[in-house]
Amino acid sequence: MSEIRPGQQVLVAALPIPMNGLHLLGDAVERIYGTGETTVDFSRGDSIAISAPKAGFGKRKTSRRPKPDDVDPDAKLRSSHVNDDELILTLEEAQDTVLIFSTALRQWFDLSGGINYVTAKVLPPDGRHEPEYHVTVQRASGLSAHELRQQAEARVAALEEQLRAAGIEPVAA
Repeated sequence: MSEIRPGQQVLVAALPIPMNGLHLLGDAVERIYGTGETTVDFSRGDSIAISAPKAGFGKRKTSRRPKPDDVDPDAKLRSSHVNDDELILTLEEAQDTVLIFSTALRQWFDLSGGINYVTAKVLPPDGRHEPEYHVTVQRASGLSAHELRQQAEARVAALEEQLRAAGIEPVAA
């Protein structure tokens, strides 16, 4: 048996898959190869790929697998695409779920006084787990948070250079 290299694809799954499919696939990888920070490639369009952790796999998971949450038994991830830094997921049979989620995010944008983007915390139904990530809602016509940060950093660098040219050393933050 050959050793699996960091970043090597270990599983490719054709779409569509049920919404809890990513959890089930991740669990299968941990039971076959071991635990670790695997990555999921959504850029394939009609399939997704899971790659080995950069630090390598740890011990294999052997405990009894809990029954996965049935997020929406009819919802399936139909396709996924990556366009630069934008992930586009198409869900089938989940129109009501997507409508409710997108309406809630839009209302949060308006209620919070969003100008370009706002960030929301999305919790699982049981509410027991803090999310590891947040969802950012941005106007389609606006700059991303990353682009705005780059502009701000460039402006700070230019202002610091102007201060140095005037004989003033900028104060460290």
